[in-house]
Amino acid sequence: MEGIHCQTCRKRIAEALAALPGVTDVVFREEFTEVFLDHDVEDRALKKAVESCGDYSVGKID
Repeated sequence: MEGIHCQTCRKRIAEALAALPGVTDVVFREEFTEVFLDHDVEDRALKKAVESCGDYSVGKID
């Protein structure tokens, strides 16, 4: 994800992702963010949750 500059940004994004059914954890790494799931969640839903938090973009989802 691009545009994450502070702990407040991380918290806002983690809360938005955690609100999605199936998301169990969000871990921010230096170059990427890991989102752990207990069942499939559509990429579109993950991207929308992140982008709804502000001026952030999702580079790719593996």
